[in-house]
Amino acid sequence: MTLLSEEKLECSHRDEISRLIREMRPNISEYSFANLYLFRRQHDYRVLRRDGRLFLQGVTYDGAQYLMPFSHPADIGESLLAELMKDGLRLFPVDEKDLTVFPENRYRFEFNDNDSDYIYTRDKIALYPGRHLHKKRNLVKQYRTLYKYEDMRYSCERAEDARAALRQWLELSKEPVENTDFEVCAEAIDLCENLALSGMVYYADGRPTGFLLGEELNANTFVIHFAKGVTMFKGIYPHMYNSLAASLPEKYTVLNFEQDLGKDTLRYAKSAYIQDSMRKKYRVSLK
Repeated sequence: MTLLSEEKLECSHRDEISRLIREMRPNISEYSFANLYLFRRQHDYRVLRRDGRLFLQGVTYDGAQYLMPFSHPADIGESLLAELMKDGLRLFPVDEKDLTVFPENRYRFEFNDNDSDYIYTRDKIALYPGRHLHKKRNLVKQYRTLYKYEDMRYSCERAEDARAALRQWLELSKEPVENTDFEVCAEAIDLCENLALSGMVYYADGRPTGFLLGEELNANTFVIHFAKGVTMFKGIYPHMYNSLAASLPEKYTVLNFEQDLGKDTLRYAKSAYIQDSMRKKYRVSLK
Protein backbone atom coordinates (compact mmCIF):
# COMPACT_ATOMS: atom_id res chain seq x y z
CA MET A 1 0.00 0.00 0.00
CA THR A 2 1.47 3.35 -1.06
CA LEU A 3 1.23 6.61 0.86
CA LEU A 4 1.31 9.42 -1.70
CA SER A 5 0.82 12.40 0.61
CA GLU A 6 -0.26 13.65 4.00
CA GLU A 7 -1.03 17.31 4.52
CA LYS A 8 -3.22 19.68 6.48
CA LEU A 9 -6.62 20.44 5.01
CA GLU A 10 -6.45 23.76 3.12
CA CYS A 11 -8.66 25.80 0.80
CA SER A 12 -6.56 24.44 -2.08
CA HIS A 13 -8.29 21.06 -1.57
CA ARG A 14 -11.73 22.55 -2.17
CA ASP A 15 -12.29 21.63 -5.81
CA GLU A 16 -11.07 18.05 -5.50
CA ILE A 17 -12.95 17.27 -2.29
CA SER A 18 -16.11 19.00 -3.49
CA ARG A 19 -16.04 16.92 -6.68
CA LEU A 20 -15.66 13.68 -4.71
CA ILE A 21 -18.53 14.69 -2.41
CA ARG A 22 -20.81 15.41 -5.39
CA GLU A 23 -20.02 11.98 -6.79
CA MET A 24 -20.95 10.36 -3.46
CA ARG A 25 -24.36 12.12 -3.22
CA PRO A 26 -24.15 11.98 0.59
CA ASN A 27 -26.96 11.94 3.13
CA ILE A 28 -24.97 13.00 6.21
CA SER A 29 -23.96 16.54 7.02
CA GLU A 30 -20.20 16.08 7.45
CA TYR A 31 -19.83 15.63 3.69
CA SER A 32 -19.47 19.31 2.86
CA PHE A 33 -16.16 20.97 2.10
CA ALA A 34 -17.36 24.14 3.84
CA ASN A 35 -18.16 22.19 7.00
CA LEU A 36 -14.84 20.35 6.93
CA TYR A 37 -12.76 23.43 6.27
CA LEU A 38 -14.46 25.62 8.85
CA PHE A 39 -13.98 22.97 11.58
CA ARG A 40 -10.48 21.95 10.46
CA ARG A 41 -8.85 23.12 13.69
CA GLN A 42 -11.36 21.46 16.01
CA HIS A 43 -10.83 18.09 14.29
CA ASP A 44 -7.19 18.54 13.22
CA TYR A 45 -8.05 17.41 9.70
CA ARG A 46 -5.29 16.01 7.50
CA VAL A 47 -5.64 14.88 3.92
CA LEU A 48 -4.34 11.35 3.26
CA ARG A 49 -4.01 9.59 -0.06
CA ARG A 50 -3.87 5.82 -0.15
CA ASP A 51 -3.75 3.82 -3.40
CA GLY A 52 -5.49 6.55 -5.35
CA ARG A 53 -8.14 7.17 -2.68
CA LEU A 54 -8.53 10.32 -0.62
CA PHE A 55 -9.35 10.29 3.10
CA LEU A 56 -9.38 12.80 5.92
CA GLN A 57 -7.84 11.85 9.22
CA GLY A 58 -9.38 13.63 12.18
CA VAL A 59 -10.34 13.49 15.83
CA THR A 60 -13.93 13.33 17.08
CA TYR A 61 -15.16 15.69 19.79
CA ASP A 62 -14.80 12.83 22.26
CA GLY A 63 -11.17 12.23 21.28
CA ALA A 64 -11.35 9.24 18.91
CA GLN A 65 -8.99 9.11 15.92
CA TYR A 66 -10.80 8.36 12.66
CA LEU A 67 -10.61 8.24 8.89
CA MET A 68 -13.32 9.80 6.75
CA PRO A 69 -13.55 8.21 3.29
CA PHE A 70 -14.43 10.16 0.14
CA SER A 71 -15.79 7.17 -1.73
CA HIS A 72 -18.50 4.77 -0.67
CA PRO A 73 -16.95 1.84 1.24
CA ALA A 74 -18.21 -0.62 -1.40
CA ASP A 75 -16.22 1.26 -4.04
CA ILE A 76 -13.05 1.32 -1.93
CA GLY A 77 -13.11 -2.36 -1.05
CA GLU A 78 -13.06 -4.09 2.31
CA SER A 79 -9.43 -5.23 2.06
CA LEU A 80 -8.04 -1.71 1.69
CA LEU A 81 -10.30 -0.41 4.44
CA ALA A 82 -9.14 -3.18 6.78
CA GLU A 83 -5.50 -2.32 6.03
CA LEU A 84 -6.12 1.32 6.85
CA MET A 85 -7.80 0.44 10.12
CA LYS A 86 -5.29 -2.09 11.43
CA ASP A 87 -3.53 0.43 13.71
CA GLY A 88 -6.69 1.23 15.63
CA LEU A 89 -8.18 3.90 13.36
CA ARG A 90 -11.90 3.70 12.84
CA LEU A 91 -13.99 4.86 9.90
CA PHE A 92 -16.37 7.73 10.61
CA PRO A 93 -18.93 8.87 9.64
CA VAL A 94 -20.35 5.79 7.90
CA ASP A 95 -23.92 5.86 6.61
CA GLU A 96 -26.07 2.98 7.87
CA LYS A 97 -26.70 1.76 4.32
CA ASP A 98 -22.94 1.23 3.83
CA LEU A 99 -22.51 -1.13 6.79
CA THR A 100 -23.22 -4.19 4.64
CA VAL A 101 -19.69 -3.87 3.22
CA PHE A 102 -18.20 -4.90 6.56
CA PRO A 103 -18.47 -8.53 7.76
CA GLU A 104 -19.97 -8.53 11.25
CA ASN A 105 -17.50 -11.14 12.46
CA ARG A 106 -14.56 -8.79 11.79
CA TYR A 107 -15.93 -5.32 12.54
CA ARG A 108 -17.55 -3.44 15.37
CA PHE A 109 -20.33 -0.93 14.63
CA GLU A 110 -21.08 1.90 17.05
CA PHE A 111 -23.07 5.10 16.88
CA ASN A 112 -23.50 8.01 19.24
CA ASP A 113 -26.85 9.81 19.34
CA ASN A 114 -24.94 13.07 19.67
CA ASP A 115 -23.66 12.59 16.09
CA SER A 116 -27.05 11.95 14.47
CA ASP A 117 -28.51 14.51 12.05
CA TYR A 118 -32.01 15.91 12.58
CA ILE A 119 -34.04 15.45 9.38
CA TYR A 120 -37.25 17.31 8.49
CA THR A 121 -39.42 17.55 5.42
CA ARG A 122 -39.19 20.97 3.86
CA ASP A 123 -43.02 21.25 3.90
CA LYS A 124 -43.12 20.70 7.66
CA ILE A 125 -40.83 23.68 8.30
CA ALA A 126 -42.51 25.79 5.60
CA LEU A 127 -45.99 25.21 7.08
CA TYR A 128 -45.61 24.09 10.73
CA PRO A 129 -48.72 21.94 10.37
CA GLY A 130 -50.75 20.24 13.09
CA ARG A 131 -51.27 20.74 16.79
CA HIS A 132 -47.74 19.72 17.77
CA LEU A 133 -46.30 22.69 15.90
CA HIS A 134 -48.98 25.24 16.73
CA LYS A 135 -46.60 27.07 19.10
CA LYS A 136 -44.18 27.56 16.20
CA ARG A 137 -46.98 28.94 14.04
CA ASN A 138 -47.99 31.31 16.83
CA LEU A 139 -44.41 32.51 17.31
CA VAL A 140 -44.06 33.22 13.59
CA LYS A 141 -47.32 35.17 13.68
CA GLN A 142 -46.15 37.17 16.68
CA TYR A 143 -42.82 38.01 15.06
CA ARG A 144 -44.52 39.18 11.88
CA THR A 145 -47.08 41.19 13.84
CA LEU A 146 -44.75 42.81 16.37
CA TYR A 147 -42.05 43.91 13.95
CA LYS A 148 -41.69 45.40 10.53
CA TYR A 149 -39.62 42.59 9.07
CA GLU A 150 -37.56 41.90 5.96
CA ASP A 151 -36.00 38.62 4.85
CA MET A 152 -33.14 39.05 2.40
CA ARG A 153 -30.96 36.63 0.49
CA TYR A 154 -27.47 36.47 1.92
CA SER A 155 -24.86 38.32 -0.12
CA CYS A 156 -21.41 39.77 0.52
CA GLU A 157 -23.04 43.18 0.85
CA ARG A 158 -24.97 41.88 3.87
CA ALA A 159 -21.97 40.33 5.61
CA GLU A 160 -21.61 43.16 8.13
CA ASP A 161 -25.27 42.84 9.08
CA ALA A 162 -24.73 39.11 9.67
CA ARG A 163 -21.68 39.92 11.81
CA ALA A 164 -23.73 42.40 13.84
CA ALA A 165 -26.37 39.73 14.50
CA LEU A 166 -23.63 37.23 15.39
CA ARG A 167 -22.08 39.62 17.91
CA GLN A 168 -25.44 40.26 19.53
CA TRP A 169 -26.17 36.52 19.58
CA LEU A 170 -22.91 35.97 21.48
CA GLU A 171 -23.71 38.74 23.94
CA LEU A 172 -27.15 37.32 24.66
CA SER A 173 -25.79 33.77 25.00
CA LYS A 174 -23.73 34.88 28.05
CA GLU A 175 -21.18 32.20 27.12
CA PRO A 176 -17.41 32.71 26.86
CA VAL A 177 -16.53 32.96 23.18
CA GLU A 178 -14.30 29.88 23.41
CA ASN A 179 -17.34 27.79 24.43
CA THR A 180 -19.24 28.73 21.28
CA ASP A 181 -18.82 28.45 17.52
CA PHE A 182 -18.57 32.25 17.21
CA GLU A 183 -15.14 32.22 15.52
CA VAL A 184 -16.12 29.46 13.10
CA CYS A 185 -19.32 31.28 12.23
CA ALA A 186 -17.46 34.56 11.70
CA GLU A 187 -15.10 32.79 9.29
CA ALA A 188 -18.07 31.30 7.45
CA ILE A 189 -19.43 34.81 6.92
CA ASP A 190 -16.05 36.00 5.64
CA LEU A 191 -15.60 33.03 3.28
CA CYS A 192 -19.24 32.54 2.32
CA GLU A 193 -18.71 33.06 -1.40
CA ASN A 194 -15.52 30.98 -1.61
CA LEU A 195 -17.19 28.13 0.26
CA ALA A 196 -20.37 28.28 -1.87
CA LEU A 197 -22.63 28.88 1.12
CA SER A 198 -26.02 30.52 0.74
CA GLY A 199 -28.79 31.60 3.05
CA MET A 200 -30.74 34.52 4.43
CA VAL A 201 -30.26 37.61 6.58
CA TYR A 202 -33.24 38.73 8.67
CA TYR A 203 -34.25 42.23 9.79
CA ALA A 204 -36.85 43.63 12.18
CA ASP A 205 -37.57 47.33 12.51
CA GLY A 206 -34.47 48.04 10.42
CA ARG A 207 -32.11 45.98 12.61
CA PRO A 208 -30.44 42.67 11.70
CA THR A 209 -32.04 39.96 13.83
CA GLY A 210 -30.31 36.83 12.55
CA PHE A 211 -29.05 34.79 9.63
CA LEU A 212 -28.91 31.26 8.26
CA LEU A 213 -26.11 29.77 6.17
CA GLY A 214 -26.15 26.39 4.48
CA GLU A 215 -25.83 24.62 1.15
CA GLU A 216 -27.02 21.76 -1.00
CA LEU A 217 -26.09 18.42 0.55
CA ASN A 218 -27.51 16.32 -2.26
CA ALA A 219 -30.07 16.70 -5.04
CA ASN A 220 -33.07 17.00 -2.69
CA THR A 221 -31.51 18.09 0.63
CA PHE A 222 -30.47 21.49 1.95
CA VAL A 223 -28.29 21.40 5.06
CA ILE A 224 -28.25 24.30 7.54
CA HIS A 225 -24.76 24.81 8.95
CA PHE A 226 -25.33 27.98 10.98
CA ALA A 227 -28.46 29.54 12.47
CA LYS A 228 -28.01 32.57 14.71
CA GLY A 229 -30.90 34.64 15.95
CA VAL A 230 -31.20 37.61 18.30
CA THR A 231 -33.67 36.21 20.80
CA MET A 232 -34.79 39.59 22.11
CA PHE A 233 -36.97 39.54 18.98
CA LYS A 234 -39.72 37.11 19.91
CA GLY A 235 -40.18 34.27 17.41
CA ILE A 236 -36.98 34.89 15.48
CA TYR A 237 -35.90 31.24 15.14
CA PRO A 238 -39.27 29.79 14.00
CA HIS A 239 -39.52 32.71 11.59
CA MET A 240 -36.01 32.18 10.16
CA TYR A 241 -36.49 28.46 9.52
CA ASN A 242 -39.99 28.97 8.13
CA SER A 243 -38.87 31.76 5.82
CA LEU A 244 -35.91 29.78 4.51
CA ALA A 245 -37.99 26.66 3.86
CA ALA A 246 -40.64 28.66 2.04
CA SER A 247 -38.05 30.36 -0.18
CA LEU A 248 -35.91 27.37 -1.19
CA PRO A 249 -36.15 25.98 -4.74
CA GLU A 250 -38.78 23.25 -5.03
CA LYS A 251 -36.19 20.52 -5.63
CA TYR A 252 -35.22 20.65 -1.94
CA THR A 253 -37.77 18.46 -0.19
CA VAL A 254 -35.62 17.69 2.87
CA LEU A 255 -33.90 19.90 5.45
CA ASN A 256 -30.95 18.66 7.50
CA PHE A 257 -30.43 20.57 10.77
CA GLU A 258 -27.20 18.67 11.59
CA GLN A 259 -26.44 17.13 14.99
CA ASP A 260 -26.88 18.38 18.55
CA LEU A 261 -23.33 17.50 19.73
CA GLY A 262 -24.77 16.25 23.01
CA LYS A 263 -25.71 19.77 24.08
CA ASP A 264 -29.04 19.87 25.89
CA THR A 265 -29.96 23.31 24.55
CA LEU A 266 -29.44 22.19 20.93
CA ARG A 267 -31.25 18.89 21.51
CA TYR A 268 -34.26 20.67 22.97
CA ALA A 269 -34.31 23.35 20.26
CA LYS A 270 -34.08 20.90 17.35
CA SER A 271 -36.49 18.37 18.82
CA ALA A 272 -39.08 21.13 19.27
CA TYR A 273 -39.54 21.16 15.48
CA ILE A 274 -40.55 17.44 15.59
CA GLN A 275 -37.94 15.82 13.36
CA ASP A 276 -39.13 13.24 10.83
CA SER A 277 -36.08 11.05 11.39
CA MET A 278 -32.61 10.92 12.88
CA ARG A 279 -29.81 10.01 10.49
CA LYS A 280 -27.32 7.82 12.32
CA LYS A 281 -23.59 7.98 11.61
CA TYR A 282 -21.65 4.89 12.50
CA ARG A 283 -18.10 4.39 13.71
CA VAL A 284 -16.64 1.22 12.23
CA SER A 285 -13.59 -0.45 13.76
CA LEU A 286 -11.83 -3.80 13.61
CA LYS A 287 -12.66 -6.25 16.37
